[in-house]
Formats: sequence, C-alpha cells, structure tokens
Amino acid sequence: MGNAAMPTQNGEAPGKISMSGGWTLAMSAKSTNKDLAFKFISTAMNKENALYYDISATQIPVRTDVASDPSYGKGDPTAKFFASLVPITQYRPALPPYPQISNEIQVAQEAVVSGQATPDAAVQQYATAVKGIVGASAVAAG
Repeated sequence: MGNAAMPTQNGEAPGKISMSGGWTLAMSAKSTNKDLAFKFISTAMNKENALYYDISATQIPVRTDVASDPSYGKGDPTAKFFASLVPITQYRPALPPYPQISNEIQVAQEAVVSGQATPDAAVQQYATAVKGIVGASAVAAG
C-alpha cells in the first residue's frame, strides 16, 4: 500500500492538492498582556517544542525545519509524505456541508481499502451521498 495525493479537480497544476487542515495559536487583539501572549506563542512554536508536539501528536509540521529534522517521521512511515503536501495545501471550504462531504471521502476510501467496494462502486456511493448532502442540483456531473 502506498500514498497518493488528491488530484486537482481538472488536472490543473500542480496536479495535486491537499486540504490537510490545521490549527493555530493566536492572540486576541483585545489581549491585555500581548507581550506575555507573544512570548507564550513563540515558546510553544519554537523548533524544539514544535518538533516534540508534531512527533508526539502525529501532526503535520508547518515549520520546514521540523519537517526536515531527521527525527521527524521516524515512527510514522507516512509522515514525510503528508508533510510534503503542506506547500500545496488549500483552505477547507467554510461551508456547513463540508465536514459531511469530507467524511464521505473517508467512507469511500475505507470501503475500497477494506475490500467492501470496488473503486467504481465507492465512487458511485460517494456521489449518491454528496447529492443527499447538498442536493443533486449542486453536484456537477463528471
């Protein structure tokens, strides 16, 4: 078994896309202690702490020095592959149905990997599920 990036919708460059998600630490504009908040974020996100967190929590690093560190990915054979997708990662759509649609991709993938469905059958099940989520008129034929 291997890894493959999600292809772009119409094959446009770079030919693959990732919506790997993410997280952030932020400081409110209304913070009453901005210096301390900035020091916390700086400490939490320095290379040493980011490396520790990304390895411990099996996270995709956003720091290139963490992704290229020899200790990153030693315990996870897929880590380097997914880290390599960070430069092509796009924002996930901020629409209410997106989490449901995203889940259906995982359901289809699991069905194929577990042998419960052929790739063609999984695509058909996915298309039916998406039409049920957003309505047939919102789904382009393809």
